[in-house]
This record gives sequence, structure tokens and C-alpha cells, in this order.
Amino acid sequence: DLLALTDTVAIIMKMAYWQASGHHVQLTVAGCALIMFVQQFSTAYANWVVVAMTTERFLAVWFPLRVGRMY
Repeated sequence: DLLALTDTVAIIMKMAYWQASGHHVQLTVAGCALIMFVQQFSTAYANWVVVAMTTERFLAVWFPLRVGRMY
């Protein structure tokens, strides 16, 4: 499931950042930027997956006979 994967990646990246900063690990600018980018991207992507799922369900309920042609 795509939503579970993106949520898991966001949690893992958050925990990796917390562990690195808690143990005073010196990250390079690129390393810090990569961790932050992946974390923020996966969080935003998970939100858009929820929006897409909600839109699909809305169309299936409101237009049950035309939903096959819409997709």
C-alpha cells in the first residue's frame, strides 16, 4: 500500500534525524538536506495520496454508473 510506505519512510527519516542530532553526529549540508527533503516529500506525498483516495471514493459514490468511464 502506497500510503503505508510513505508514512513509514517519513517516520524512519524523522527517527534517523532525531538519532543523529541526539548523538551529536555531524551531518554534511548534503546529508542534512537529503534527510529533510525525503522526510518532507514523503509527508506531503502521503497527504496527496489521501486526497486522491478521497476524490476517487467521492466520485464512486456520487457517480456510480459513470465512474468507469471517468477513470
